[in-house]
Amino acid sequence: FFFFFFFFKQKTAYEISACLVGSEMCIRDRYQRRVHGCTGELGNLIRQVDPQLSLTIYAKSNNPELVAQGLAEAGQPDQVFAYARKTGMNFDYLRILDRMLENGMKPQAVAFGKSLCVRKPGEAPMAELNSVFEAFLRRGATQEAVTVMLEALSGNKPEDAYLQTRLFEVTLTTAPKIAEGIFQLNTFTYYDKQKIARYCEQAGLMYYALINYSDIADIRRVIVHTDKLKKDQIIDFLGTLEPSHALMCMYDIIKANPQALSMVVEAAVKYNGQIPTNELVKLFDSCLLYTSPSPRD
Repeated sequence: FFFFFFFFKQKTAYEISACLVGSEMCIRDRYQRRVHGCTGELGNLIRQVDPQLSLTIYAKSNNPELVAQGLAEAGQPDQVFAYARKTGMNFDYLRILDRMLENGMKPQAVAFGKSLCVRKPGEAPMAELNSVFEAFLRRGATQEAVTVMLEALSGNKPEDAYLQTRLFEVTLTTAPKIAEGIFQLNTFTYYDKQKIARYCEQAGLMYYALINYSDIADIRRVIVHTDKLKKDQIIDFLGTLEPSHALMCMYDIIKANPQALSMVVEAAVKYNGQIPTNELVKLFDSCLLYTSPSPRD
């Protein structure tokens, strides 16, 4: 009897496998004729060739979590939420998202992540934005995390200061080019500027370090990196400083790189109206030591 039962089980498994490989019609036919009971395992097998049919099997086998997972993986996040309301289930959306990322379903995960972060007036999002962001990061999906957060934080709200800071922190330490692209969007203003300026400096993004620092000591340290800053960036930035600070920076630039004298002169001419002329004369007199040719032997 045991041998017969074992043989029957093996044969059944073989038949199912053959159907999966050879014919979707065979699978549908077996389901419709109720040859096999509806189980989560059967749904998993059928999902390989007919995801839509697998959802029906999951539902009939009383596996609502698998239904929700299947809907999310099918790129139907709105249907996931509608199904949750219909069944009264409280699904672990972050777990669903993590499984999608684990299975390499990044496009579907991005769509689901965006839906989780939607904030309607008077309603909380389906999941905490920070938790969604960190879920992507744990799976090494930095680009996808950025894509989701850029949409979620598009309103530039004061309450998102931490997430704006975290977004810059992550991108500056793992993908500075992405961070530079976010800066160029000029979308966020509530992040911790002092903290992010330090990250920018460490990443070699001197211009963004410069415009985010507020302490003159930090500014003077960064602005002398004329090899990593464009001339127009330096000149324009000097115009945002109070005259005494602008003079300090001009002095530092010439001292660090005498070849930048012409650029400083251009800035002096441009801002002659806001920086006293006599102070500019003193500046260039004091810099003669650095700009004069060395005497020949």
